[in-house]
Amino acid sequence: MAETVKNVLIVEDNEYNMMYLVEVMSMYNFNLICASTGKEAVEKASSSKLDLVLMDVKLPELGGYEAAKEIRKLQPNVVIVAQTAYMIDPEVEQGDNPFSDYLIKPINKEQISRIVERYLTK
Repeated sequence: MAETVKNVLIVEDNEYNMMYLVEVMSMYNFNLICASTGKEAVEKASSSKLDLVLMDVKLPELGGYEAAKEIRKLQPNVVIVAQTAYMIDPEVEQGDNPFSDYLIKPINKEQISRIVERYLTK
């Protein structure tokens, strides 16, 4: 039986960070979808079944936290991983926390590999 290609949405407003994430994620056989704003991310989530979202927290138009909450309404089981330069305590955000996991910037290949192995190689 053929394995289904996973859809990964990368949400990043910094052009260089986006290029880096696309390059790293290209090592895997994923369908990569890119968005540079929270609003664009929600629009793409409404038209594509997603397996993973790498969500920058600081975004123009609609912040990453708010965009993740909207995507969570559309796709309750999608894995949404926050990308942030700030340390976040997941227990502080319990309750309506839309994120499945966190990546602390600067992001490296090992962090991406850990996320892929944890959530997409089941």
